[in-house]
Amino acid sequence: MRNPLVRTAALTALAAAASVAARPARAESAIGANVGYSKTVDGQGQFTGGAQLRLKFLPLIGFELLAGYRRDDVEAQGATVLEVEQIPVQASVMLYPLKIGPIRLYALGGGGAYITRSSGVNSFISYGKVTKTNFGGHLGAGTDILLGGSFFLSGDVRYIWLNIDSCDAVEEAYKEKRNADYWVATAMINFKF
Repeated sequence: MRNPLVRTAALTALAAAASVAARPARAESAIGANVGYSKTVDGQGQFTGGAQLRLKFLPLIGFELLAGYRRDDVEAQGATVLEVEQIPVQASVMLYPLKIGPIRLYALGGGGAYITRSSGVNSFISYGKVTKTNFGGHLGAGTDILLGGSFFLSGDVRYIWLNIDSCDAVEEAYKEKRNADYWVATAMINFKF
């Protein structure tokens, strides 16, 4: 190897590989339940619930699959005109930049499928009932509290960007802007396996 840059790169790669081999990452898997509170940009707040599966293979990177249930009432001209029930199924990449004692901070982002059933009510009953799967993205941040043993607690806040056709229909019918984006604050209990 005549080129010092190539030699340095090769030695760095070899040192990194040796470092990883000397102390392999300990995989951590957990399953759990969650409760939360969500609120659309234009709507009222509602309680949510669900379950999550977490997989953490590297010290700084993990994955989460979360499914739940939420509902929202959409109002126009001062009355509820649309009831929205939703089963969000989110897949997230989680980054763990900092751990201080039993506290582990994380940021997450990803996408999801949102199985949405919209039912027109009151003056919008002509809309009927429509079930559709929508797709959206999300970003969030939170913390894990590692209690030792076989479980840990988590809490996070996420913002979800979502477009729902039924909200667009309300906007068109009533000439009032409606936004289906929402945020959710969630508390979780996770059991390691």
